[in-house]
Amino acid sequence: MRPPRPPVELKNTLSSASSPYLRSAARQPVAWQVWGEEALRLAKELDRPILLDSGAVWCHWCHVMDRESYEDERMAELINSRFVPVKVDRDERPDVDARFQAAVGAITGSGGWPLTAFLTPEGRVFHGGTYFPPVDTHGRPSLRTVLDRVEEYYRKNRGEALAQAEELQRGLRQFEQSAPGEPGAGMVEAVVESALGAFDPVHGGFGGAPKFPHAGAIEVLLRVLDRRENGPVREVVTLTLEKMALGGVYDQLGGGFHRYSVDARWVVPHFEKMCYDNASLLENYVHAFQAWGTPLFGETARSLIGYVDTVSPREGGFFASQDADITLEDDGDYFTWTRKEAEDALPPDLFRVMAAYYDIGARGEMRENPAKNVLHVAVEPEDIAAQLKVPVEEVRRRIAEGRRRMLEARGGRQAPFVDRTLYANWNGMMAHAYLEAYRGLGLESCRERALKALDRILGKMRMEDGGLYHALREKPEVPGFLDDQVQVSRALVSAYEASGEPRYLGEAERLMERVLERHQVDDGSLVDTPGMEPPVRPIQDTPTPSANGTAALVLERLHLLTEETRWREAAERLLRAFAGVAPRYGIFAATYVLALDHHLHPPPRAIVVGEAGDPRTRALHEAALRTYRPGAAVARVEPGQKRLPESVQGMVSAAREPSVFVCAGSTCAAPVTRPEEAARVLKKFGR
Repeated sequence: MRPPRPPVELKNTLSSASSPYLRSAARQPVAWQVWGEEALRLAKELDRPILLDSGAVWCHWCHVMDRESYEDERMAELINSRFVPVKVDRDERPDVDARFQAAVGAITGSGGWPLTAFLTPEGRVFHGGTYFPPVDTHGRPSLRTVLDRVEEYYRKNRGEALAQAEELQRGLRQFEQSAPGEPGAGMVEAVVESALGAFDPVHGGFGGAPKFPHAGAIEVLLRVLDRRENGPVREVVTLTLEKMALGGVYDQLGGGFHRYSVDARWVVPHFEKMCYDNASLLENYVHAFQAWGTPLFGETARSLIGYVDTVSPREGGFFASQDADITLEDDGDYFTWTRKEAEDALPPDLFRVMAAYYDIGARGEMRENPAKNVLHVAVEPEDIAAQLKVPVEEVRRRIAEGRRRMLEARGGRQAPFVDRTLYANWNGMMAHAYLEAYRGLGLESCRERALKALDRILGKMRMEDGGLYHALREKPEVPGFLDDQVQVSRALVSAYEASGEPRYLGEAERLMERVLERHQVDDGSLVDTPGMEPPVRPIQDTPTPSANGTAALVLERLHLLTEETRWREAAERLLRAFAGVAPRYGIFAATYVLALDHHLHPPPRAIVVGEAGDPRTRALHEAALRTYRPGAAVARVEPGQKRLPESVQGMVSAAREPSVFVCAGSTCAAPVTRPEEAARVLKKFGR
């Protein structure tokens, strides 16, 4: 029998944290510790299990559990006397969250936020769940019940708990692991078939409720459609993008996508907005607009950009997230409308149109407050015009004016909190998407914002060893993960193409050299955090693009632009390392499959040769950038530049005026000197 330990008074240590999520809990009576060696040391010293809460500032149910349980003095007294409580910001420490999500998922079959995990003093999970209510309800145990049971179990069955934690830890070594194989075209077709099989032919998207965007799958389908027309595949892309853009999952007034829809129709969302979702979806809409010229797709992309510009830091970079609500009592109140609120904001002629267009009725879609309507496009302007017997142009004018007035009225409400932390990986994603918008929509402002964001990251977030930090608030924090390095590298390659400035390509190469040096393991795959147990090699899109898939894309693109074999060899090793496991993930392996498709069907590259200040060079460069050919690379080089791809060195030396050389593999087309010729050749050559 262990002798009783004297009581220890733990104190909440979050007041010095810079994370908005951690700071929001700094005044709670729970004695929260920050995840790290000090918290583990304290748990070992006190011989107590750890209660770990992992959540985020944008997470509604995290705030609910804080309010219901962690702000309760009696609950806090119980926690502080029996556990070492640790709080984790999953945006700040995605590596920690990923491992504990996997552990709790292995125990319960599901995960999510808030994550509630119980750990041994060594930091290994032996029990867990997600949200627990303050009282037992509907078969779900309360947090108090769980705390009592876990503490009693650990006290009476310590050996069993430790053994269970060890066994789970061994099992987790299979989580996100590589498995070698021979990558082939069949893997691309398998993702296409997986997308077709999961497609909702009525509402678009994949699967039923709740329904999440799968931007990576859409990109794979767009790439396949560029090579061959396929009616069913095109229907998947167009219907999905249309239904999302017209649904409540899209903020019809302010722009930007909410995180997901709780129903299958894309009508009622979870109202938080994430940088990463909007980055990936912006890319989808830009590319679909380039492919087919559908006005809705271009309008959605521009509106999304307008939202991101509004909420992002003025100093450069892109926002992290926006909360769903203001208080726990509201239910998306900032974004939703009662019929009376709409009537008060609009004159009668506009209200009639907007009520029909957005289906604003006396009874709306929100379960907690049925009077609240989620704005979604219910009927076409042509139908409203026929009903009101006015020209359709007049209906469109009223819709535009009605939207403006409703947005102005909404501006009088308190907006949900925007987290303007710069996360390197998400900023890399958005910078890349903005550069795609520059190419696809001709928006110079997008190029300027993307380059400004990347320059800020390179200037403010560099670690001493050349890598990048993960987060930037008042100062850079948390050494960067694999995802930070590869997402920013991808954006830097895009910046080189869009600007013609070689320094961006050089920065991308240096970052990827460091990635291969620090993150690569024996089979060519990459681990997220070197030395952390269990090792994780991210290959699933969850929902951000997988870090290994993104790395393969960057390596392939570096080879395409430089023709250096070291990049292609690294890409081949990485692709081969996951070929044995990727097929089991279906559309969740879309980023990996996109890189594989790039490898199997190398896109062409356009090399624009001419003096940077020559208007003819600029016109050729812009023509090549504007041409829609998925995956096509564009480089602008000075005639005397030392580092030229070997395949065009002879032709470049012979050029007497600004020219474009389009190459596919080892074959190059005859040089062209007019923008329209450059676009035509890049569109067709090498197919």
